[in-house]
Amino acid sequence: MIRIVLILLSFFVTQTCVAAESQVALEIDATVWAQHYSGDFKIKQIDIRPIDVENDLNYSANSNRSLSVSLIHNLPVIPQIKIRDSSVDAEEINVVPSDFTFGGFAFLFSSGDRIQSSIHFDHRDISFYYNIGQSNPRVGVGMTIRKFDGRIAIETLDGFLAGNPLESIFREQVPLFYSRLDGSLPAFNLSHSLELHYGRLQGNEMIDLS
Repeated sequence: MIRIVLILLSFFVTQTCVAAESQVALEIDATVWAQHYSGDFKIKQIDIRPIDVENDLNYSANSNRSLSVSLIHNLPVIPQIKIRDSSVDAEEINVVPSDFTFGGFAFLFSSGDRIQSSIHFDHRDISFYYNIGQSNPRVGVGMTIRKFDGRIAIETLDGFLAGNPLESIFREQVPLFYSRLDGSLPAFNLSHSLELHYGRLQGNEMIDLS
């Protein structure tokens, strides 16, 4: 990520030197992301049922970080650029409420087993967008390439299989529609922004609003 930012920044600095009236700003944001987990998933079609992240794995809420770097400019033709790195990282212990398999019948977790699971589902966004007009609020429209780096692990805490987690790894790049709305209240020295991502992958719909 640092290498990408430096390359893009050097490019924009070069462009700024060519056009004396151009303005380039580097904006860095660090936020705490309050997360609530729900839903279910299946690793293989032969699994006896979907695994519920709340009832089976005991996930509810957590907090993780999100970091972003934006290059904001008034250079013609070239889009605005924003890079965001977001973390989804959680770990829980639970007692299995009813039998389920994880990746096939060879890996059965029986009712009453104590299990430990971890979810790692980081993703990185690279967004390119154009601002439409100079009004307040200002509208931006473009696209995002989202790269997922995911891993789900489940292991039993009892018996001879203890300490041997079963893992499913997910790595994928997904194109998303991106739009934003930026406004300001000069009288109060306040600004606000609204961001929307939308896309689909393998029948799954992805919507996030910031």
